[in-house]
Amino acid sequence: MSDSYLQVSVSLPAGSGEEISEICRIHRCLGSEFRAGGEGWERVLIYLKQEDSQVIPEIRSSLEKLGSRDILVEEREVEDWLENYRRNLKAFPVGRSWWIDPDPEGKRPVPEGRIRIVMEPRTAFGSGSHETTQLMLEALEGEELVGARVLDLGSGSGILSLAALACGAESVVGVDLDLQSVFVASQLLSDQDVNFRPLYIAGEIEALVEDLQCDFILCNMLSKYFFPLLEAMVSRLCPGGVLLLSGLLEEEEESVLERAKELDLVLKASAHCVEWALLRLERA
Repeated sequence: MSDSYLQVSVSLPAGSGEEISEICRIHRCLGSEFRAGGEGWERVLIYLKQEDSQVIPEIRSSLEKLGSRDILVEEREVEDWLENYRRNLKAFPVGRSWWIDPDPEGKRPVPEGRIRIVMEPRTAFGSGSHETTQLMLEALEGEELVGARVLDLGSGSGILSLAALACGAESVVGVDLDLQSVFVASQLLSDQDVNFRPLYIAGEIEALVEDLQCDFILCNMLSKYFFPLLEAMVSRLCPGGVLLLSGLLEEEEESVLERAKELDLVLKASAHCVEWALLRLERA
């Protein structure tokens, strides 16, 4: 085993979390870390194995497309940086109901009235800290999910699947193209306080059985990924069913709503956080 690793540090415009997660997924990075930067900027650290140095030019190119500056690649001595990172993380509240805890040992007390979801930092998107995930968690608080059939498309770490089950959903199917994400989500089930049992599937929405009909579809993906899937989502949604759609920028709302109207989806509510938007759409 190598006694060193590679660290890519870069300054990026704030709100680049999903893009960084996708870069790390594609190149199978060890992990990433976000630190405060100047106004409108954040400092991002990406960790790679020493033997994966050949992907550095591709990562650099992807970062430059995001408007990066001050890219620095360093070789670092191996230390238990992931353990240090985890130790410094703190549990945090989201909305009225949620308590997102990175510690599977449960050493931190859970505030009264909140539901604990354990999200130990691993290599799958959905730690609960990103604005789009928080918008989705807050939206779930206002839904009547008891007995509902739910599809979590682009499930990542499974945090939204767990939240839907905590809200009383009868069944949840989580689907993600990334096999590693499905593996991580399955591992995280054993950390939860409640015996949640979503069904996780690695593949595309078309891989689901044709007669699967859902009361709710949760989709927290960048618009360039979910836009081509909207028609397939509608085909899986019951009449009167709800599509909670996040991962789009405020400036993209109009084009998404135009496509939604073509598919007989009706806008019932929206929410915003920083530059991100969430749309609550119902099938007519």
